[in-house]
Amino acid sequence: METDTLAWDVDLVHDMFNERDANLILSISLSSSRLCDVLYWSWESSGHFSVKSVYKFLQLSKELGAQDDNSVFWNTLWKLSVPLKVKDLLLRATTNCLPTKSRLRSRHMPVETICPVSKVTDETIYHCLVDWSFAKACWQQLAASVNLTAVCSFANWFATVLQQTDGEKRRLIAMTCWEIWKHRNELVWSDKSPTGASVAHLAQALFADWTRAQDSTFNPTTAFLTDVDGAETWAKQGGNTLKINVDVAIFLGTATYSFAGVIKDETGTLVEAFTCCRSGVLQPEMVEALGVKCLESLRRFGNDLVEL
Repeated sequence: METDTLAWDVDLVHDMFNERDANLILSISLSSSRLCDVLYWSWESSGHFSVKSVYKFLQLSKELGAQDDNSVFWNTLWKLSVPLKVKDLLLRATTNCLPTKSRLRSRHMPVETICPVSKVTDETIYHCLVDWSFAKACWQQLAASVNLTAVCSFANWFATVLQQTDGEKRRLIAMTCWEIWKHRNELVWSDKSPTGASVAHLAQALFADWTRAQDSTFNPTTAFLTDVDGAETWAKQGGNTLKINVDVAIFLGTATYSFAGVIKDETGTLVEAFTCCRSGVLQPEMVEALGVKCLESLRRFGNDLVEL
């Protein structure tokens, strides 16, 4: 437009635009007034800003942003048959409330945003639970195939997971998220270094144990008893005697064994207790013998009669 008149600069318009566009531009009527521009708040009829109108605007924006997909997502999340602590973790992760380095920095905490373990990129929730090399190793060990393609945020990633999986796979993925976050904290605060295989195994074991605990028909006490179990009970001994009971346990999975014992007097009062865990693979009889051998450390009982 001309700087000194309220009209178009016709020559300049024709120089910058083709004939069609120039004619369209020149057909636009220009205002004949010289009023200065003013600020106008459209959410008030008066045009003046008010906190009340901002609150109404935010509430309306929230309602417009609440799509059906979000409702389906939250309903699916809360219907997952997993421990409440796992649901709480997923809620905090999807709403960007987990205390990762980036999140703490956004809350004005004086911390570095770099991942304290990988030391390569900022520690976001998505990086910590999905994109981190250790997290990827955990997901690769999981029986349920999980898409590790970057999707910017954990909320988007988990929403995709819920859409692509169902039933036990969903629950197992949720339990794995819990175990990854727990072991991340152990790495940061206790300098522990678990493996992806161990995290995947713990997630599956925790899920199996919790599932059995929810089964009201499961009776772990009586399911393996026989007719003679419980027929023999501990009996008191005569005066000036001690009775020692020893039992052992063998863990083939970790190649370890343990034994424990209790010592009671003639009134049934506990006098001493001991326990020990060692590495190795032995027969139950040998472990029982080692438990008895530990009685040598109890020589302070002198010549009292000891019954095994």
